[in-house]
Amino acid sequence: SELAWTSHPESGWEEVSGYDEAMNPIRTYQVCNVRESSQNNWLRTGFIWRREVQRVYVELKFTVRDCNSIPNIPGSCKETFNLFYYEADSDVASASSPFWMENPYVKVDTIAPDE
Repeated sequence: SELAWTSHPESGWEEVSGYDEAMNPIRTYQVCNVRESSQNNWLRTGFIWRREVQRVYVELKFTVRDCNSIPNIPGSCKETFNLFYYEADSDVASASSPFWMENPYVKVDTIAPDE
């Protein structure tokens, strides 16, 4: 993986090549299991060293497919996602820790695409 993010479950996210709006090549992650109910797909960046700073700004670019454009889905399609952070003084994360659930992470917000 070029981006080297950690995903859970391993079968959820796929790293793919694509193009941005200016036709520059980019690497992205995608997940599109809309026919499976009760999905819980997590994607975690590598450790971000903050050193002595008190605030870190992170910019995420994302797209979301309109659920109405997918016929006959059982209600598992989502047009939002939750953004969390986990504070640590060193890179202690592994594929199984911290646990892939809301606690021990802190929820920042539920993110929706701009209309």
